[in-house]
Amino acid sequence: MTSLKRPPSSLASRAPSGKPERGASRRMDDRALLLRRFRYGESSLVVHALTPRHGRVAILAKGAYRPKSGYYGVLDLFDTLELEWSQAPRSELGTLRAAR
Repeated sequence: MTSLKRPPSSLASRAPSGKPERGASRRMDDRALLLRRFRYGESSLVVHALTPRHGRVAILAKGAYRPKSGYYGVLDLFDTLELEWSQAPRSELGTLRAAR
């Protein structure tokens, strides 16, 4: 009986050619202090946060101003939160996945 080994995590998001897939985003999480926030469009919010591992990051919270949004009462200025976001390799603006 042969056992199948999983590829190392560094190869998990690679195309068969061995190159990283185009547009593959990284998931990151860290504690953060919210420094600044401003509206983006009708219902979204851009947040600038300071994190110990990633430094200052800019994150887009889609639908943050919707009443049923999970971010509606969470993203307050100068609050310390646990954030989880994804970011494309060459992008300066990440997308918020969770805030606690």
